[in-house]
Formats: sequence, C-alpha cells, structure tokens
Amino acid sequence: MARQTSPRHCPSTESLLQCADIALQAAKYQGRNVVLTYSEELHKQHHAISELESQLRSAIENNELKLFLQPIVDLETGKIVKCEALARWITPEGKFISPEVFIPLAEKSELIFPFGEWLINEACDAIEALKASNLDIRLAINISGRQVSDLALLNQIKNALEDHQLPGSNLSIELTESVFVESLDTVSVLLNELRAMGITVSIDDFGTGFSSLVYLKKLPIDELKIDRSFVSELEKNTDDQAIVQAILGLASNLNIKIIAEGIETQQQQQFLQNHRCAYGQGYLYQRPVAIPEFITLAQKLK
Repeated sequence: MARQTSPRHCPSTESLLQCADIALQAAKYQGRNVVLTYSEELHKQHHAISELESQLRSAIENNELKLFLQPIVDLETGKIVKCEALARWITPEGKFISPEVFIPLAEKSELIFPFGEWLINEACDAIEALKASNLDIRLAINISGRQVSDLALLNQIKNALEDHQLPGSNLSIELTESVFVESLDTVSVLLNELRAMGITVSIDDFGTGFSSLVYLKKLPIDELKIDRSFVSELEKNTDDQAIVQAILGLASNLNIKIIAEGIETQQQQQFLQNHRCAYGQGYLYQRPVAIPEFITLAQKLK
C-alpha cells in the first residue's frame, strides 16, 4: 500500500501518476503493509535500486558473478569436510558489490530465479573442479524462500546434477528458518525429494528466526548452523554460552549435526570442542576464496 503526496508543481496528470507509481513500487520493494509518501529523495532511491537491478540482471546474463568457497572443518581433526559456496559480484569496472546488497535485491525481484539457476550450475562446476583435484568435499548452497515456493527448483537441481553426471551426495542445501513460516508443506515435499537424491539439508542461521521445534521433528534435516551472533561473544557472554549448549544438546538428542558459523578465535573453537560441536566455519580457518585458492588450501590440509 502506498500513499502519494502530489508535488506542488506537478505539470500534468501523467506525471502525477508516475509519482504515485514510484511510491507504490518503492513500498512493494520494502514489503507488505508499507505506506510511503512520494518525495524527491524517494525518487532518487527508487532510481538507484532500479539501476542496480538492471546491472544485476546483466551480470547474471553475462556470467559476471563469481563463486567463492569457504571451508567447513571437523573441529576434532581440523580437516575440511565440506564447503559453502558464496556468490561474489565484482563489476567490469572493478567495483565490489556486497552480497548483503545484491542478494536481497534479487530476492525482492524476479532475478532470484535466474540467479538461483546460475548458482546451482556454478556449484556443479565447482564440485567437478574439486573432484578433478581428488577432493571429496560436499558443497553447500543457500536457497531462497522464494525459490522453495516454486517447485521448479527441484527440476533445476535434478537437471544440473544429471548434466554434470554428479550424485546428489556431493551437494548440500541450506535454508533459513523463515522459509518454514509460510511454506512448511511445500518445503516438506521439496526436502523429502532432495533427501531421496542423497542431498543433505541444513538450516542456516539457526536460532534467529522461526526456531520452532515442530519442523525439527517433522522435516528431514541433517544439520543446524548456529548463527554467528551466538558465536561472536562466546568467550564472555554467558547467555550465548547457554544458548549454544542448549542447541548442541537438542541436536545431539535428535541426531542432527551442528555447524558453528563465524568462528574467529581459538577460545571460541575450544568452547565448541569442549561441548562436542561437530563442525566449524569462520575466518579462523579461511575467508571465502576463489575456487583455485580453495583447492590449494584443501589439498594442504587433506
């Protein structure tokens, strides 16, 4: 819902409607039940978003996005057991566009669908590169809630694996908890199909969203990823320590593995090891890097 305030010197009915449309589109971008008043500043913001969306569409079509990998390690052995694929966008002019900017932009437009298809195929290419280097490492990709609501995603994954002649056991799907709020039935169908293909399922950013025990009981879930916000102050925050221990205890009883995100210090790692957390991910081990650099690192730690 948008409310438009007429510019004082609006020259025509047509320009008035254009202003109203700008307020409407900006309101839709921000979510449901939003009321916005037209202003020149809003016009500038809308133009900037539209321009960036156009650039992102071009980047996807021209394969300008790149895939970086970040290791997930076994906290007991230090070996890389898995990696997460993360999209990076550097424009032809050399400007870095943060994924915190372009991923939400894609999700709020129709670009999330071609972006998702690009990600799945690039992930399969990355798995092939790992296999060619004798690295048996499962690769995880993040799936948007909007993709989950469209079961065409399942066919995209099946087709990509078949085209690359890869088993599903090489792939892991990560979903955020918010996906389950509105799409529990759809997600259930999707996850069971994925699991039947050998693909594992992880819940990303666990503890920050829906956090209902219902889906842990009803859905086929292999791993939970403890959000970095609970890990960043583990050394000194007793509340975070209690939350992490509770999640670890719950997961152990449900036979679900835990990955702790955002590990940056030896003290955080030690706390997680002491409480039998299986896997860790974070800058302590490696920042996201291009695929050749990741392969070099993984071969050293093999």
